[in-house]
Amino acid sequence: MDVTEKVADLILARRETLTPTERRLGQLVCDDPEAVAFGTTASVARAADTSAPSVVRFGMKLGFQGFLDLQAAIRRDLSGRISSSYRRAAEPGTSGELNVWLEVESLNVRETLAEAWPKAETAAAWLADPGRRVFILAAEQWAGPGRTFADFLQLLRGRVQRLSGTPFRVTSQLGGARAEDVIVTMDAQRNERWVMETHAMARRLGLKAITITDSPFNPIAVDSDLHFRVWRATAGMFESKTGVMALVNLLLDATGRAMGESAVRSLARAEELWTEGGALKGDLAP
Repeated sequence: MDVTEKVADLILARRETLTPTERRLGQLVCDDPEAVAFGTTASVARAADTSAPSVVRFGMKLGFQGFLDLQAAIRRDLSGRISSSYRRAAEPGTSGELNVWLEVESLNVRETLAEAWPKAETAAAWLADPGRRVFILAAEQWAGPGRTFADFLQLLRGRVQRLSGTPFRVTSQLGGARAEDVIVTMDAQRNERWVMETHAMARRLGLKAITITDSPFNPIAVDSDLHFRVWRATAGMFESKTGVMALVNLLLDATGRAMGESAVRSLARAEELWTEGGALKGDLAP
């Protein structure tokens, strides 16, 4: 699982009882485990905008004897993993090393899918239900994966709406939503305002929410029924999209399998229309 699996599990299990300060500390453990594992109470407190005593109390609330005990647990979780790729990626010249790219992108896929696997069946059951409309809400930074998800889900089933455009347009698109419908919201840290506002509107309307973010402490992740975390480590200048695309592929496949023969018929019909209309040209096209 993830590089801080055991400590992260403890944080997630206690998420509802954590204070805002403790949630910031939990976010720091998830986002930058090395900063906690190899820092001091003072440096961790500064990073989380809190006090050293709060850092100690946070460790004790998770069941540890104190900060040093928490550090030891995180170090054990980090041991032998390739999280050092995060650090190497920041060093001059490493972005030109193939092995670094392979390690980092493999990490993104492995950790994203390992966390998602136990929950994919539940999400697929909601997405496959023909009685529900599905709304896809993706931030601009994930607009590509969001569009792919919406387009391919539309091939499997009808009543899929990708939310985009001005606030007036998005509000109009949500106007016909019912409480049993589903919204899939995709956004990373430093949430885009319009995404947060639209997600909040969908929740007020009673929609079930599946969220895809890079942290369980993201505000839209907290306000959801089912959350999937995406790993976005990078060996270059921009955060990776590999993990989110791997998750999209997993959810699409799980939804198709949940739909059974209905999905097969939908895909066959689409292929038939593409062929009849001459939409595809290539060696296998007539």
